Amino acid sequence: MKRTIGLAIVGCVAVVVLALTRVATVSSTAPVMRSFGDLTADWTVATPVVASPMERMRLASWPQADLSNSGEFLVYQRQKARNEYATQIARLPGGEVVVDSLLPPETFGGPGGQFSPDGKRIVFCAGKGRYVSPWVVNSDGTGVRGLRDDAFDYAGPAWRPDGKEVAFRRRPLDGSFEETVFLDPDTGEVLSTLKSSLQSLRFSPDGQWLIGDGPRGLTALKLSTGEERIMWDPKPLGQPGTDAAWQVCNYAWACDSRRVFFTAAHRDMELAQGPSACEIWEGNLDGPAGKIMDGQVLAGSLNGKYLLIDKRRVPSRDELSSGDVQLLTLKP
Repeated sequence: MKRTIGLAIVGCVAVVVLALTRVATVSSTAPVMRSFGDLTADWTVATPVVASPMERMRLASWPQADLSNSGEFLVYQRQKARNEYATQIARLPGGEVVVDSLLPPETFGGPGGQFSPDGKRIVFCAGKGRYVSPWVVNSDGTGVRGLRDDAFDYAGPAWRPDGKEVAFRRRPLDGSFEETVFLDPDTGEVLSTLKSSLQSLRFSPDGQWLIGDGPRGLTALKLSTGEERIMWDPKPLGQPGTDAAWQVCNYAWACDSRRVFFTAAHRDMELAQGPSACEIWEGNLDGPAGKIMDGQVLAGSLNGKYLLIDKRRVPSRDELSSGDVQLLTLKP
C-alpha cells in the first residue's frame, strides 16, 4: 500500500542568524561566521586529494558526487566533451579513475549517483528517449540494469541507510505533479510514494530524515510524521532589482543526523557560466544556519563520516592549487 503524506511548509529559514526551533522565522541579522579552525574541531583533514579529475565536476543545483561509506571511492559526473557527460568512479586520495563510465549504451547521463551502504552498488539516473529513468549498477561497472521503464522523469537518487529502498524525485512527462517514490533496489517495485516537490534527495544517516532542495530552500522532511523544516532559505540574501541570487548546491549530512554541510553559491546571471562565489555553510535541525568558510562541498558519504570539499571561493575561475581539494573525516 502506498503511503501518501501531504507536505506543508512550516517556516522560512534565512541563511542569516535565525531562531530555529520547531518553526523557523526570518531574521535580518548578519550571518554566523565560523572559522575553518572551528570546522577542524569536528573534522580531521586527511591527505589532500589530487584534484584531477575532480576539477572537471560540473557544479549545479543538485548533488553531482557521492563518497562511499569507506571514504575510499567517489562517484561523480564528469564533462568529457561539449554536451557529453560520463558518470565515473575514482579512488581517493589519488583520483585514479577506476570505472570510466557507468552509463548504459545509447543513454545520456542524468545528475549524480549514490553508493549503496555496503559500497557494492550504485544507483543513478540515465536518459533514454524522452525521459530519464532509474538504474542500478555494481560498483565495478558490471551488471547495469534499469529499475523502471515508465513515462516518468526520475532524478535525485538517494539510498536508504539500511539498503532496503532507494528514493527518487519523479514527475510525468506533462509535468502535472511531482512526488518522491521509493523503489526496491533489487526488483524496481514501487514500495511507496510521497507527495513532495523536493529535489536532489539525501537520507540522514539514521534514516529518519530526507533532505532536498525545495521551493523555499534547503528542506528537511521527517519521514515518520511529514514534519518539514526549512534549514536554509537563500531568498533573504538576494539583491532586489538585480539578476544576482543565492542558491543551495551540493550538501551532505554529518553522522549525528542533525547537521548538514552545503554549498551556498552566489550566481550572477550576467556571467556567462558558473557561480561568482561559493561558500560552505552548516545547517542544523536544532539551531541557526551559518557560514563556515569560502569554498564548496563536493560530496559526502551516506554514513556522514566523510566530507569532500574544495576551498576555492570561485571554483570556475580560481587557479587550482595543491591542498584546495581535501577529504575531511569526522572525529570519533
